[in-house]
Amino acid sequence: MVRENVRRAGKKGNRMGKFEKRFGKYAIRDLSLILIICYAIGYVLAFIDGRSGSNFLGYLTLDPYAILHGQIWRLFTWILIPPGSLDPFTIIMLFFYYSIGTSLERTWGTYRYNVYLFSGMLFTILGSFLWMGLDLESVTQSEVSQKEKNKY
Repeated sequence: MVRENVRRAGKKGNRMGKFEKRFGKYAIRDLSLILIICYAIGYVLAFIDGRSGSNFLGYLTLDPYAILHGQIWRLFTWILIPPGSLDPFTIIMLFFYYSIGTSLERTWGTYRYNVYLFSGMLFTILGSFLWMGLDLESVTQSEVSQKEKNKY
């Protein structure tokens, strides 16, 4: 039993190794720093939005309804949205994020760290579409129940 589990884990690890040999040359080094720079760009955009009174940052959010209606850039630009207001705790969080990210990249390797972050981004996008589907279903059910109430 234990040998089978070890053998299976070895095959999965071997599969990841094959992908790493094939696609490892495309891995992005210092991806944590790039993400923090994206957040910094987001803070600058938020500052400009606050000054000008426009809602430019609103066009960059991950909105599945807008994506389905042709605003494909939202699949990528949501990464620019900063995590919150720029205060000392956020700056400490970004330093911590950089520290943990570089440690993971050193430990796992650049390719596996890229897979980790990009799969997290992909599942975030899929989750938002799933959430939109559940939200639409609840809206549809509430409309049906409202029509049933109006019937009587």
